[in-house]
Amino acid sequence: MHAASLLFVYLLALFSTVFAVTHTVVVGGNGTLTFSPSQVFANEGDVIAYEFQSGTHSVVQSTFDNPCTAAPAANAVNSGLVTVDQALIDSGVRYPTYRLGVINASEPLWIMCSVPDHCMKGMVMVVNPSGNKTFDSFKTTALGLNTTALFDSSATALVPQSSLGKMLVGAMAVLAVSLAL
Repeated sequence: MHAASLLFVYLLALFSTVFAVTHTVVVGGNGTLTFSPSQVFANEGDVIAYEFQSGTHSVVQSTFDNPCTAAPAANAVNSGLVTVDQALIDSGVRYPTYRLGVINASEPLWIMCSVPDHCMKGMVMVVNPSGNKTFDSFKTTALGLNTTALFDSSATALVPQSSLGKMLVGAMAVLAVSLAL
């Protein structure tokens, strides 16, 4: 019976890995203050790969009601500041990428860039929006703010699952800078 249980767990893990999807979100593409796409619909087991393409940006969890303020949980998603060195990219180095594994797809994850003024200029996105809490409402609130986003420079890039019931991170959350071979 024990062997059957282990086999079931193994097959379940294999099944979820085989059908997992990687959703790439471009951060700062073409020098813009955007996440593209600005909305992602992901399932549990999927991976969100934030690919930093220009400038200095971050991927920071916020809340629907306070889009340009870092979520209060100490273990909220926070990539830290990531600066892209265009000379390295031009020489063949791949874009820095922050990967988050989806472990709970039932709750929206509100994301902003914490570089001062970026969020207020609309640099926000959402994973799995629901109900009347839409991306458009979230962005409109961000655009109407008069203060800069809060950023804690001591925050780490590796974060556990949020106590706010959000869906990403856990052991799969890594800040990976992939180098072209």
